[in-house]
Amino acid sequence: MWFFPFIFGAAIPPLYVTINSNIDYVINYKNFSSEANIVTIKIIMITIIAHLIVTPLVAWLGITLGNNYRIRKAA
Repeated sequence: MWFFPFIFGAAIPPLYVTINSNIDYVINYKNFSSEANIVTIKIIMITIIAHLIVTPLVAWLGITLGNNYRIRKAA
């Protein structure tokens, strides 16, 4: 149930900023090289990986380690 709101909340704002800055670049400089397209795709992929894979894994690891620490401390 919370999966889709997480996807939209975690991935859409950084992607919007990246795409918006590229649109502003095209409006100001009137061209967008193929190298810039590749860099844009890399930035989008890094954003997706960071916000949808790394952050949840770090949060899960923190929760798991915290629960194990709490259980050992209580015992």
